[in-house]
Amino acid sequence: NMGVARQPFTATDEIGAQYSRADAGLFHLRGYLGDTAPDHLKHLYAMHLMLGQANTLLDSVITSVDETESEPEGFLLRQNYPNPFNSATTIEFVIPVGTGHAPSLLKVFDVLGREVITLVDEVRSAGRSSVMFDASDLPSGAYFYRLTTNDRSATRKLQLIR
Repeated sequence: NMGVARQPFTATDEIGAQYSRADAGLFHLRGYLGDTAPDHLKHLYAMHLMLGQANTLLDSVITSVDETESEPEGFLLRQNYPNPFNSATTIEFVIPVGTGHAPSLLKVFDVLGREVITLVDEVRSAGRSSVMFDASDLPSGAYFYRLTTNDRSATRKLQLIR
């Protein structure tokens, strides 16, 4: 198990701001070269706010993304959520506007390409749809789901974890 020791450092950027980083990995503004006292305080405060925001962004973990969309227009198979999942997950898809009612087929396959289950096998109207996939009787592992409608097809991977 090898690690890299962080070394403290100080650097000055192209506009004269001096930064330092301690062993903890956090960046701190040390000063601004050539400032008068009032300018120095303004720059110091502004940089303090920007560095605080940068540290917050770097330390945060994204758990979801809100997607805002207009009316669905094209063929789309979304990533299931949650993923990875324990026993059930939701799969969303969009059938293109202008196709009227389209025969839709949504199947789940194991990593060897064997069909596990057919989730949708019916004619669907254009627009958004979602299906709940209950995998409570399946073993942990990677699976693939494929949506086929008219002349289009898309496949995505999902991960079942027990």
